Amino acid sequence: MAEHGSGSILYALVSRGAVVLAEYGSDKTDAARAAPRISRRIVEKIPGGDNRVTYSQDRHLYHILCENGIVYLAMAEESCGRRVPFGFLEDVKNRFHAQYGATARTALAYAYNTEFSRVLRQQMEYFSTNPNADAINRVKSEIAEVSARDPIPIHLQLSPLWRKLHVICHRLLVKDQAPAPPASSLHPHPTRQTC
Repeated sequence: MAEHGSGSILYALVSRGAVVLAEYGSDKTDAARAAPRISRRIVEKIPGGDNRVTYSQDRHLYHILCENGIVYLAMAEESCGRRVPFGFLEDVKNRFHAQYGATARTALAYAYNTEFSRVLRQQMEYFSTNPNADAINRVKSEIAEVSARDPIPIHLQLSPLWRKLHVICHRLLVKDQAPAPPASSLHPHPTRQTC
């Protein structure tokens, strides 16, 4: 996959089957201008059920996330890869569900376009331009930053909670590797304890 930021999300759509509820697209390229037409053909043919799928058209990918009868679609440049567009779709799904919930199951076509197209535009821009939008790249850059300024081993750089977890796991491993006690020290019957 190419580095984040080398590709853009150019079009996004939220629909209930073939009923488009909201969409937003860039007009940067001919492919972006054709995206609404192609996307409608795709959503008409998507089988029911929850799934994730990607379709290829020229040098663009149509990423689709279906959940609870709602389809979230993003058309992106091929160089954008899959991780960032699906992160975008998860974000859009969460925002859409929080804002509209079950009302989306009965909404008319373009019922949410006025409000939600702004959210799509804003999130498309964020996921296309901000390296922090990609969680994996964000963690990698944080590790690289910490390693560059302080060459302490990573397990020592962890938060106190993670350090405690690391120590506990280490103790459990050491305990598991310890030799078993002699058979004479084992009790044949459970002992009773009194308070």
